[in-house]
Amino acid sequence: MPGLDFTHVSHRFGETLAVDDVSIGVEAGELACLLGPSGCGKSTLLRLAAGLETLRSGRIAIGGTVVAEGGAGRQLPPEKRGVGLMFQDYALFPHLTVAQNIGFGLRDKSGEARDGAWIERALGEVGLAHLGERYPHTLSGGQQQRIALLRALAPNPGVLLLDEPFSGLDEHLRQRVRQETRAMLAESGATTLMVTHDPEEAMFLADRIVVLDRGRVAQDASPVEIYTAPANPFVARLFGPVNELEGVARGGTVETVLGPVPAPGVEDGRRVLCLVRTDGVETTTTPPDGGRGYVRARVESARALGPASWLLLRPMADAVSTRPPAAIEARMPGIDLPAVGSELWARATEEQTFVFALERN
Repeated sequence: MPGLDFTHVSHRFGETLAVDDVSIGVEAGELACLLGPSGCGKSTLLRLAAGLETLRSGRIAIGGTVVAEGGAGRQLPPEKRGVGLMFQDYALFPHLTVAQNIGFGLRDKSGEARDGAWIERALGEVGLAHLGERYPHTLSGGQQQRIALLRALAPNPGVLLLDEPFSGLDEHLRQRVRQETRAMLAESGATTLMVTHDPEEAMFLADRIVVLDRGRVAQDASPVEIYTAPANPFVARLFGPVNELEGVARGGTVETVLGPVPAPGVEDGRRVLCLVRTDGVETTTTPPDGGRGYVRARVESARALGPASWLLLRPMADAVSTRPPAAIEARMPGIDLPAVGSELWARATEEQTFVFALERN
């Protein structure tokens, strides 16, 4: 049974259609990421699940119980839905201590925190046992993030909703806190729906990724499948820079400025778009098999990026046609900076190249 289920959910803000007929289910105990650029509808879906927006159309269920129906249907208030919500800015109460912030959701009807032992144990597990009496403004960004997550987990919610939970952290801290968060969520067993615009973050954390494009589901799959087999050019572009090459399919192959690219299942004569990831451009000074499948290219620029090197290559005009082809970006592992003006052999690797048939004119 899905822990969280959206069925034909649509939502408007005035004349703007923010969510368009979305149907997705998050299984109990699963961590799913809503991934997409700003304005794609991911935060709207989170707010609808939490009950912070009144659902206009469709149905939302938590643990098999309908909590919202469009029109004049049921609209359960947020506090009755059994969800934990972690905001992008953490929204810690400045007048409460760390322990009081975490215990806020554990208060019984008398207003007293009823599970101090859980708070003490939880703080110890994340290495913050000594901070229980401190106030939020005295904490680092990473510490505030962990406190906000513990507050959301404290009432043992059936569903946990995370809105860009790492956006306020610097890159180094973000990587460490991601690991800690993944472990905490796995231990809690909570069904989790997280919003992010960072593809790497989604790949690292998610059991499943749902890519949204202008309010609609572009692809719903495992991280590996969504990276290795994107459903369309939008999804492929979302996971990093690509070189865009057009050509015509003939005999299951497309001739491009980076050599032949397989195009299985595409009819002869059909124009296609080939997207080649920058780390899918292979270069060598001594190509195997006499250079078959490779093209000659001149190095126009080369920059060291630390763990990788960035190259700008210009395939030679005689590789495909007499017209000077567009420049190609390549990303090589390690520090490998060929001299500007030197020549290399290059090709597009099959596993990092994606071919999509273009619409007919």
